[in-house]
Amino acid sequence: MNTAEFSALFESCKGCDTCRDACALLQREGNPAEIFADVEKARRSAYECTLCGRCEALCPPKLEIVEAFRISRRMLYSQGKHPRLRLMGGQLYQWLGKVRPLKAHFAPKGSKVAFFPGCNLSGSRPEAVWRLWSELEKVSPGLGLVFDCCMVLQRDSGDEVGFARSITELGRSLKAMGVETLISACPSCNSALETGGLEVELKSAFDLIDAMPFDAKVGKGTIRLHDACSTREDRNLHETVRRLVHKTGHRVENHTLEGDKTFCCSHAAFSLTAQEAETPYITYCGGCLQTLSKGVSVRHLFDLWFGSPDGEEVPGMARRLVNRFKLVRRFKARRPSPDL
Repeated sequence: MNTAEFSALFESCKGCDTCRDACALLQREGNPAEIFADVEKARRSAYECTLCGRCEALCPPKLEIVEAFRISRRMLYSQGKHPRLRLMGGQLYQWLGKVRPLKAHFAPKGSKVAFFPGCNLSGSRPEAVWRLWSELEKVSPGLGLVFDCCMVLQRDSGDEVGFARSITELGRSLKAMGVETLISACPSCNSALETGGLEVELKSAFDLIDAMPFDAKVGKGTIRLHDACSTREDRNLHETVRRLVHKTGHRVENHTLEGDKTFCCSHAAFSLTAQEAETPYITYCGGCLQTLSKGVSVRHLFDLWFGSPDGEEVPGMARRLVNRFKLVRRFKARRPSPDL
């Protein structure tokens, strides 16, 4: 790894260390300019960074810190110097999400719109996916459904070639079915598909849900929202999900770690006090639900919207795979001739 390639990215760094307040890695290793001036630090830190972007949000000159870490990962991956064992679990989960029992593309003839629920949401909240698809189909008759993986972990691991191939294969399948618009229910999926250059129109399921009538009050009280890192700059989505929460009868508590200053779900222990970790959180990202549940009281937005159809349990990987398998079979029974 040649640190000279990163010098231009940080020539405007003033060493104010504002970014270090937001990140355990930067507190340990130094500010990004210091990290990428040292070959060993840069190599050691490449896969320690969570790519959450909070450092960029706080950086006065808005330096492209995340992109520097992405570049370093791509370099290490292309050289075969990436941490294979560390990445194995995520890669296995995503690979399983693309094998036939868990993967299916449903699109009735003439349908140009399909729903893409994402791996984690389908596995952790299968009944919510079923009910959400049923509601979306009312406003988009003949709505298709795509059980597949966005391969966001492949992108974030630095496997640039593999990620591009995955997006190309998905795009080819959608084109063959005539799908021109994909409705995503996961902000991380939306980010991956967008940055991968998928050549279809991407729509947020949350915007469509917001336009639906919803009169029932399923709960009351105050909750905190956790905004996914991939939505850090998406103020429209932040406003939409808050409206959705209000419609359920809950009040959203404002706090300092939301919106563009949101904390990374992987660093909840670093970012939150013990009292804050016990405060009920609502997230709208399937991946954040899995990660936050290891130390934070958290539920998915759809638990509120659909009256907690799946309960509050957050299943482990094995159970998520079983849930996805059953969900695919359920859709196959309803639509016996899917395009696979």
